[in-house]
Amino acid sequence: MWSSIEQILSPPDFAQALAALQKPGAAILAGGSYMNTEQNPETRILVDVSTLVSRDIQQTNEFLKLGAGLSLQEIIEHFHAGKPAELAEAARQSCFSKNIRNQRQLGGEIGHSRPDSELNIYLHAVQARLLLAESEPVLIHNWDGKGIIDAVQVETEDLRDSRIRRFALLPSAPAFLILVANRRGQALRVSLGGRLNSIHSLEFSCEPTPEDIKTAAGILSKELVTDHYGSIEYKHKLILKTLSELQESLCG
Repeated sequence: MWSSIEQILSPPDFAQALAALQKPGAAILAGGSYMNTEQNPETRILVDVSTLVSRDIQQTNEFLKLGAGLSLQEIIEHFHAGKPAELAEAARQSCFSKNIRNQRQLGGEIGHSRPDSELNIYLHAVQARLLLAESEPVLIHNWDGKGIIDAVQVETEDLRDSRIRRFALLPSAPAFLILVANRRGQALRVSLGGRLNSIHSLEFSCEPTPEDIKTAAGILSKELVTDHYGSIEYKHKLILKTLSELQESLCG
């Protein structure tokens, strides 16, 4: 650990873990891959929840439930040859180092709220529900970042048909634009992330007019900036073209 850490607590249950997190300078410790990289000097107390959060995978006809303690590599190995394969691919693309994926956990990936995490964007597109310790479940896009994530649940209907498109300078480099589209019935939900401040999502008909797609691209492009990856106009064109391709692939 780093020099600012004064105490590491291992509470026996969620109630005591949540109480410990109310202390000034307290932060959740599970896999620790992000913490070891950032070494926030304001963090003084680590609350280890690794023995508390679920590590189970439960898949039924109605839903898929993933324990927040699962590593990204465990998710990849479980789903790479089955449904939903896009979940495994999103986990792989979120971190190209297998060693780090063995340490990085699902709960931490969500809690860190990286807008350039393919896995986070995928979970927004499939409208994942976060099962919080000692609290009511909440949709991922409504979560305020508080509490402890015990598991993630997605309805099976939202796992049938998804596509991931990413734009990066190299295949193994972080993507500057990531779009994930998910079809449910006659609706298409699209989530956008990448080198942005946050993940943006919207939903439109599976049979949109060209104007509908143009409007959706405009909404998703509001936060774009010109940088070394390209101009706002260039990125907007990528989004517009990709939305049309995703709509054709999933609904055509």
